[in-house]
Amino acid sequence: MKTIITGIFILFFAVLSARAAEDMYHQSIRSQLEEQYGITGGLWTLYDSERQTNEKMELTNVIGEVKTWRGDEPFTAVIELLVERQRINPWDNIVRFNTTIPVHKGDALLLVVWMNNIDSTVQKLPMTHVFEAVESPFTKSLYLDGEIKPGWRQWLLPFEAESDYPAGQARYQINLGHAKGRLQIAGVALLNFGAQYTTAELPMSTHHLEYDGREDNAPWRAEALTRINQIRKGDLRVRVVNKYNEPIEGAQVHLRMQKHQFGFGTAVSTQMWFDESYDSRIYLQKLENLTGDGRAFNIAVIENALKWRAWEDPYQSGSKELAVQAVEWLADRDIKIRGHNLLWPNWDYMPPDMQEHQNDAAYLQDRIQGHIYEQVRYNGLKGVIDEWDVVNEMGDCHDLIDALGSDDIYADALKWTAEADPNARLFLNENNIITDGGLKKTSREQYKALIEKLAAVDAPLHGIGVQGHMGATLTAPQTLLNILDEFQAYGLDISITEYDAVGVNEALAADYMRDILIAVFSHPAVNSFIMWGFWDGAHWQNDAPIFRRDWSVKPSGEVFIDWVFNKWWTDVQGQTDDDGRFSARAFYGDYVMSVEFDGQRTEAAAEFLPQSDDIILYVDTEYTSVQTPVFYKLHQNHPNPFNGATTIEYELPFRDRATLELFDIRGQRVALLVDEIQAAGRHAVQVNAADLPSGLYTYRLKSGRFWRTKKMLLIR
Repeated sequence: MKTIITGIFILFFAVLSARAAEDMYHQSIRSQLEEQYGITGGLWTLYDSERQTNEKMELTNVIGEVKTWRGDEPFTAVIELLVERQRINPWDNIVRFNTTIPVHKGDALLLVVWMNNIDSTVQKLPMTHVFEAVESPFTKSLYLDGEIKPGWRQWLLPFEAESDYPAGQARYQINLGHAKGRLQIAGVALLNFGAQYTTAELPMSTHHLEYDGREDNAPWRAEALTRINQIRKGDLRVRVVNKYNEPIEGAQVHLRMQKHQFGFGTAVSTQMWFDESYDSRIYLQKLENLTGDGRAFNIAVIENALKWRAWEDPYQSGSKELAVQAVEWLADRDIKIRGHNLLWPNWDYMPPDMQEHQNDAAYLQDRIQGHIYEQVRYNGLKGVIDEWDVVNEMGDCHDLIDALGSDDIYADALKWTAEADPNARLFLNENNIITDGGLKKTSREQYKALIEKLAAVDAPLHGIGVQGHMGATLTAPQTLLNILDEFQAYGLDISITEYDAVGVNEALAADYMRDILIAVFSHPAVNSFIMWGFWDGAHWQNDAPIFRRDWSVKPSGEVFIDWVFNKWWTDVQGQTDDDGRFSARAFYGDYVMSVEFDGQRTEAAAEFLPQSDDIILYVDTEYTSVQTPVFYKLHQNHPNPFNGATTIEYELPFRDRATLELFDIRGQRVALLVDEIQAAGRHAVQVNAADLPSGLYTYRLKSGRFWRTKKMLLIR
């Protein structure tokens, strides 16, 4: 008992000593964590006093001054910073604080820092929080973009150490390379909890997750919803006729949308097809019946099984035949399929022999060509895969072009893919374009330069893929729309290929799901929005947009279903007019159209697109709403005189053969306009005289015993 008491006393004394060494500010952090979150313990990884931390600060291309602070905030000093100009790279303007104790791989750490924008000329200053090794390869455990706005804000950012970092060999760094202005930081502190807590148990501020345009009355949203009604909907026109092609008045018409023309989809894991678990069965059921009434995603991308390394290594995602079975399952359900990806130009994502032959350019090129021909032409993929991500993440992955000395291989890859399957639509797929708050301007410029280079050599590129991993910083919708405008200039379809919002709280994720859907659906260049998985149990970060691990629907999932299958869905009924017509403003897509009249029901499937003509529905009846003429009659053409085209109308009192002929001034027939049995009623024929010379012409109608001729004048 004496030994135990002594041990407790020593531990208690050590804790008291540590507390005594801390300054008032660091003690206030401990009190805040304990009182608000129940978090205790942890070791200070920088210093345990404001003064020491501020004195050891390092600056590059930033002017800084430490000043006394006497505000309501818990710190006693602020660092006032001036960033005089923006630079090319985020790390060109930096503020650094080195660690003082070791950090071990797997440790849970909590960064605490206060920030304030005091520049009157700009509302937001872009920056990045970084925790990394001080030497190459600068292994990072934290890399989070954000914005510094007016007013003091405390940032609480948990992260896990990705490596062992000896004392003094790691640092917290603030990247300000894309900023220009005046700001303040204060209270920089870093607690290491080791294995005492997981990062999920530590508090996290959400400043980096806030986004402009979230408010209910945001102007951008009203404008976008107006655009959606203009570009995603059209006048769907139906005409109901009898077996003689005569109009029927009063027929009941029902237009039922089946799927969108625009792609709303998800990445899928092929292992779900070959696992007989309960979750796998539910997974496949949701894929073909997301809403519970038969409506579902209309496009899917194979997440891993078609990547080059996995395609040739059955131990990664199963055999080629299993991948093909999953593709066939999707195709049988009329789900459009996207292949991902043929070339990911990093050694880690290509077969091992590529790196082994990195000094043999001919080998690398032949190997890529052979791979593309083999996979794209594979039985069950060719003619079934609608779209291919031919090259993936070119901006971050340089191994291949470093080895070849040029990025010409990208144009070659597109050409080889087009040769292997001429009907597939070919895309590039890039990250850092619309994510991270839209701050990665350098990435966008590099992507645009590559697109322009490919266009210059006539590479068969049909679309631009932009990844949507929004977990770090939510990009404001108006910023996203502006970026999409930049790429619209290339005249190619744009696909949002990999959407998720990892780590975002559910309420905020739901609002952002609403807003990113509205933004991309409103942009005329975008043709699809694809999530990178829909269920937490088959998501790369266990944080998918639709379903939790237990298959309960997340708020963002409810939003997706409501907007895509309710607000943006057409299901209308009505009656035909006296000309047999019914029309409705409808979203473009696939429809089942039914008509009921006189005890009969007819149903037909049709695709409604912007260029669609009237859709004719036939009812097997002799009833017609046409008032039958009493006499034959040939009307004067209109306009007359005419230049190029004119219309001739005539009336038939009986169903009979009608012959309408056109003659020149010499009496020679120059056109047979009509020669068929026609229903009783009024008929109209348009005459295109583009190939006829100016002059006087006659037209003659013959039907039964009726014979009538009139004149018309063509003037050039």
